[in-house]
Amino acid sequence: MRIVEKLLYGIGGLLALVLLFILLCHFKPELAKNLGETIQANAKETEELITEEKKEEDNFDVATASDGLAVLPIAKEIYIVPTEDNLEIPLWADERSGMTPINVQGTPITEEEVEEILEQLGIGKDGKGLSFEQLVYPYYHMLDATGQALYRQIYANANALIKDFSPAEAVSATLLKNAFMAVVNDHPELFWVNTAYQYKYAPSGRVAAIYLSFNKTADNIDMAKGLFEAAAEEVLSKAQELDKVHDKELFVHDALVDKITYNKAASMNQSAYSALVLGKTVCAGYARAYQYLLQKLGIPCYYCTGYAGENHAWNIVKLEDTYYNVDVTWSDTKPQNYLYFNGTDADYAKDHIRRDLAVNLPVCNGTLYRLCEIEYEEPEEPEKYKPSKKEDIDSSKEEGGQQVVVLRTLEQVGFEYEDLIRSIQDYYADCSQQLVKTNSKNVTFKNVVKDDKLWKEIMKSYEKGNYENAYMNRLLAEKHLSGAKLKVTGEMLADGSYLITHQVMLQ
Repeated sequence: MRIVEKLLYGIGGLLALVLLFILLCHFKPELAKNLGETIQANAKETEELITEEKKEEDNFDVATASDGLAVLPIAKEIYIVPTEDNLEIPLWADERSGMTPINVQGTPITEEEVEEILEQLGIGKDGKGLSFEQLVYPYYHMLDATGQALYRQIYANANALIKDFSPAEAVSATLLKNAFMAVVNDHPELFWVNTAYQYKYAPSGRVAAIYLSFNKTADNIDMAKGLFEAAAEEVLSKAQELDKVHDKELFVHDALVDKITYNKAASMNQSAYSALVLGKTVCAGYARAYQYLLQKLGIPCYYCTGYAGENHAWNIVKLEDTYYNVDVTWSDTKPQNYLYFNGTDADYAKDHIRRDLAVNLPVCNGTLYRLCEIEYEEPEEPEKYKPSKKEDIDSSKEEGGQQVVVLRTLEQVGFEYEDLIRSIQDYYADCSQQLVKTNSKNVTFKNVVKDDKLWKEIMKSYEKGNYENAYMNRLLAEKHLSGAKLKVTGEMLADGSYLITHQVMLQ
């Protein structure tokens, strides 16, 4: 009864307010006039806004739309593209490439689907307020104003791990590709972003939605960033002790050659993460790792893409007032060589050609640090691991009345030469990766390290408890566990490497 009574009071109050408003309008006609004009103006403004948006869509012409590129390249001189027919790729460098061009998939949609997508996705992060210095981020400055706006939006969303969004401005598929290429070429620290994306476009050709692709590190980004930064710091801390810029550049170059194994089947091999954390990559990984480390040292270093018998990536480095080409991948031979360290464009013209946006990078014609006055030795074909003879498969055999132990090969224990771990940091990273991907509390996993020296270093780390901070404590925190019991054993293999078996009981 009280509820009905309150409801009647409410209705009565509302009617009273309406009557009061009618009386005011009767005695003050100008009030009603002003109110009507305000409502009409708001309606007109809304209608104009909708009409303007529709007009922008209707007027979008993909044939004449901006490609996002600036009119002039940022370099003072223009790079002269060598003739591909004249290339002579060294035999030892054949197939030492592996850069994957950006993979793009576009899907046409209807006008109705465009409206639905725009309502659902939104623009995510718009990137407004971000700035990118030309000396450090040259690809950003190869774009026009529209291209730069989309670059900022892509960067901001990728950095925030937002995969799906709509462009803040009307853009074509060509502009989108140029802006995306500029972002991934400028930012090796975005190691979780794959060099691939999808998009949907309206009948006019205007891009309605962008879908970025992330690799598996995005699933546990904090841990991945920690491993990435720790691996980088291992090199940077030593490089920073050097005084001369050129010495720092050379140190990083040699450190990467020592740390990384070229492996075309390596996971996430287009990222700096594959090189610095996993220690296995292709040319794209070498180049992005070199770019990232030199950037951190304050040395301008750019990611350069092109062709060297295959799709290939290398770097352009600024030393003082001139630029040089550096191909870390082609330096990683046995023995190590410096044939492609700090070369000019003339030096590189015989076997490297820039392509895509990289043609707008500065011309390399420096002479002061050219080839570094290092003695060159023609590299040999990379050694391949040769397994033992078939008759040596047994773990032991009788010989002269005595039992002789015959060591197993990498192949027999399920590994390949490219799987060898070459530093204790890479060992910690591999252990962490293997433990993270399991949900079992009783875990057995294996890896192989390159030699007796590294095996002894690893065993000392367990004796001192260094492994806890290196990878175990982070794992326990991630999985909300209290502790772990660990048993580690090693087996020497035929080539001098060690198979390490881990038995872990998580608590």
